[in-house]
Amino acid sequence: MSDEESPSETLAAQIVDQLIRSGFVRAEKQNSVVAKIASGEMKGLDWKNEIDLAAEKAATA
Repeated sequence: MSDEESPSETLAAQIVDQLIRSGFVRAEKQNSVVAKIASGEMKGLDWKNEIDLAAEKAATA
């Protein structure tokens, strides 16, 4: 991967940052979620699983 981000990666990173602040994505999964969104590989079930896991983590914190 090059040092420069594609527009998709830049937008995905901004979106994921906001989702982390809102509690919908776990901070430790930031890089993998950004990569999946930017590449178009993030599916509905991926979103559901990540949101469920983030909510579970927040409930036990």
